[in-house]
Amino acid sequence: MSRVVIIACGSFNPPTNMHLRMFELAKDFLVNKNHQVIEGIISPVNDNYPTSKFLAPSNHRCEMIRRACSNYWVQLDDWECCQPKWSRTLEVLRYHKVRLQKKYDEMIQLKMLCGADLFETFNVPNLWQDNDIEEIVRDYGLIVITRNGSDPWNTLKNSPKSGLLSKYEDNIVIVKEKFINNISSSLIREAILNRESIRYLVDDKVIEYINKHELYFKTKTNSSI
Repeated sequence: MSRVVIIACGSFNPPTNMHLRMFELAKDFLVNKNHQVIEGIISPVNDNYPTSKFLAPSNHRCEMIRRACSNYWVQLDDWECCQPKWSRTLEVLRYHKVRLQKKYDEMIQLKMLCGADLFETFNVPNLWQDNDIEEIVRDYGLIVITRNGSDPWNTLKNSPKSGLLSKYEDNIVIVKEKFINNISSSLIREAILNRESIRYLVDDKVIEYINKHELYFKTKTNSSI
């Protein structure tokens, strides 16, 4: 029985119930394939990540993740946030692979968890380096969770990157989410800005934190956070 750690990288801006749901789906799949899932890691992106969207400062995003994951088997790791500059996803995976080997004193499989929408970004010109994609899929593997409006099978079979991805198809798992939903951090931020309820979409402790610090109540251009 192989021992596996699941890691998800992203903005988590804010963390939603769907982020944690993805870990449950990935864990179920791996356990059914006779793997032992020993840890789940959420690695929020560095504040210097280039984006046109409003990105709450990492100290706030980390605290929301801590609250969302309290009493849960998935935990925050803030190494990526604490770096002086933005790190490519591959650099984050390399770091954790070494760290986990030292922690457990054995070779641990590290699997990258992502939604189908992130998987599709492999096709965005100049966003991902082909060498990075190849090493991620070859040496770590992907667990891709389906999402309404995305077609991961098309990315795998018929996209500009399908030639590269098909070389390591055995390391790419697409897990179908049976309970279709459209929860996203972008929609959560929009709802907050419009003073609409987000209860049952994110953890109550996260809502309390957002309200206390007035996160996402302002746009990127006029925010003073």
